[in-house]
Amino acid sequence: MIPSSFCGAQQQTQAVFLGAALLTTYVFLVLDPFEGTFGTGDYDMAVVDHRALDPDPPNSYPFASSPSSSPSFPPSPPSPPPDPSGGRGGGCRIAVLLVGHYKIVKAEEHADVFLRDVLEPLRPDVFLSSDLPSSCGHDPGGGDEDDLRTFASKIRGYLKGAVLTNSRDDRQTLDCFGGSSPLANATGLPVIPDLQFLLTRTGGPKNGGSGPQWRRLKYAWDRMLRHEAAQGFSYDAVIKIRFDGIPGPWLRAAVCSPPKGRALHAMSDHAFWGTRDVFSKAVEVNDAIMDWFNGKRKAPNSRPFAVRPLLQTFLSAHPWTFAGFPKYWYYTKLVAMWLPDIRADTNAPWNVDASIDQIRRLYCSGHKYVDPLVTDIEPFKMRPGPLHGRIDMHGGFAAGEPNFVQWMVANNVTMCEIGAGITHILFKGKIEQHPTLDPPCKFVEDDFSLNELCSQR
Repeated sequence: MIPSSFCGAQQQTQAVFLGAALLTTYVFLVLDPFEGTFGTGDYDMAVVDHRALDPDPPNSYPFASSPSSSPSFPPSPPSPPPDPSGGRGGGCRIAVLLVGHYKIVKAEEHADVFLRDVLEPLRPDVFLSSDLPSSCGHDPGGGDEDDLRTFASKIRGYLKGAVLTNSRDDRQTLDCFGGSSPLANATGLPVIPDLQFLLTRTGGPKNGGSGPQWRRLKYAWDRMLRHEAAQGFSYDAVIKIRFDGIPGPWLRAAVCSPPKGRALHAMSDHAFWGTRDVFSKAVEVNDAIMDWFNGKRKAPNSRPFAVRPLLQTFLSAHPWTFAGFPKYWYYTKLVAMWLPDIRADTNAPWNVDASIDQIRRLYCSGHKYVDPLVTDIEPFKMRPGPLHGRIDMHGGFAAGEPNFVQWMVANNVTMCEIGAGITHILFKGKIEQHPTLDPPCKFVEDDFSLNELCSQR
């Protein structure tokens, strides 16, 4: 039977999205203190190659490119072959993409914990993506850039590159951080014209929306790709962490020996990690916000899904995932997303057990990939999860956390517990406990008897 620990309280909750509001334009700062070159030649404006799901062939998980009028970084360089000599400390190479707003609650404490619980055990390379502080060029050395300066100075031995964004259009950046800072030699780059549209499509400018964090992640990723190309190696594992939310402590052995399946290990969208290949699908959320979530898949009940990864995602979830607020806050928002229901009785109870059972029935009936827009399954409907809030009814990319899960399972990726030894998270200066499962992933062919799984009613 499906373990009873997957049952949770059926409470109605609303997702709360916190983010820093950005304005219409960005200034980009790019830094690589270890490669020793600075300049704008490699960062000329280019047309973004947005990626969107082609729903037609149901079993091949195909993707096709579609052009966009929004300029951004040029296409990423091709990945070099893995370096046979191994990575820092031997065994594997790890990159940490550190993203978030420059205003950090208890910045020094967060930086110390980041150094102790993340950098020292993992020995990764760090790529930073944040904002150019508003005081830069106006009150250098004593304004709101202090938090970012403090953080960057403490991690300078690991920092390989940075991308900074801001709402101002001036170029007075070189003197912002002072000559001793690893951020001192930043170079301003052109603006992105679609930011305001992005904000209004992901929660609105008033609360910052969830879109900017995916922009920042993409910028850090692109900076990482450039470092790979310059150094002639590829990272084995990639981790996303926010300035204001530091999970720990991390185990290098776990990150360097992930499950064999296509899995992303996540603490919702606060922090997540995976192999380089799987992580790249999470980075594509940035482009999908426009073409997929606000394009052909704008309706919340229209998103396709790979059945086995969706089932595995539910079976891998910690019980707090289903417990409602506040316990589920740092867990993947599974029962807030829209889910399939193949029951004929439209009045049947809709709860956590029922939602898991519908996915199990689809899997045990031999369905591999379901597109709600073209399915011939009868009866079939998509309905909001039993813990959904009003934000989850809006469509588009308004509900960023469950939308993140939808994108990954549409791309044949299982969303597992974060694992890797994590027991807590330092969030905005406060320690929050974060129980996780060991092992953090459960795959139906390996961890469950299919006869038992599929004989349930």
